[in-house]
Amino acid sequence: MEPISTFPFYLFDNYISVYEVINIKYGKSSFQDHSERMHDSLLMAFPDFTIENFINWSEIQQFIHENNVVIGNIRFDIFPQQNVYLVFFIPHHYPDFQQYKKGVKLNFQHAERDMQNAKLYNLSLRESADKIIQKNKIFETLLVNRKGEITEGSRSNIFFIKNDIVFSPPDADILLGITRRNLINYLNANNIKFIKKAINLAELSYYESAFLTGTSLLALPCRQIENKKFDVENLLLKKIIKDFSGF
Repeated sequence: MEPISTFPFYLFDNYISVYEVINIKYGKSSFQDHSERMHDSLLMAFPDFTIENFINWSEIQQFIHENNVVIGNIRFDIFPQQNVYLVFFIPHHYPDFQQYKKGVKLNFQHAERDMQNAKLYNLSLRESADKIIQKNKIFETLLVNRKGEITEGSRSNIFFIKNDIVFSPPDADILLGITRRNLINYLNANNIKFIKKAINLAELSYYESAFLTGTSLLALPCRQIENKKFDVENLLLKKIIKDFSGF
């Protein structure tokens, strides 16, 4: 089955896809982590579907090379019900220097993913998030579940800092971001105390600083969530951003 780069994507809006977005830098990208997560997502959502021999990863690498893409994002979707996969380049936007230094603004979005640990495309959630982002001129939305807990961004993971301790929501409640995992490994390697716990909306004022992680973001500081302002000059936060993101 051949990958394609241009297609009428709206034809698939009513179908469920398992997808990944991979960042390409200097013409290179590693598919290992993303292919493993896609495999796990398929097992959760479509246990009878077999991914082995379905996607030719070297073919996708060749696809990137033939299109002379040096920096950008490539997305691939598997539609198990249709037995088809799609590969295409998507518009990319990386945070600029000022956003890493001054932080970004976020708003809440009361919504939950269908399967927290599976990366499934959710059109209604994406459209709702985009509307909130555009209306409020913010960088990202943070999902709040029915228990009033902050879980993750619409396309990122969230971390908080208090008293030189880093906090993040429990694994069971979120999409397990690859960059999030790398950030946790960084924290452990640098002996920075890290705790996974539910982040209740009512306890937001308890935390001093906050930051997002994601494929295109690496680690990005947050200066404000709704009306709550956060300290972007926090020394631990600045260390994390400098070490992990290079800013």
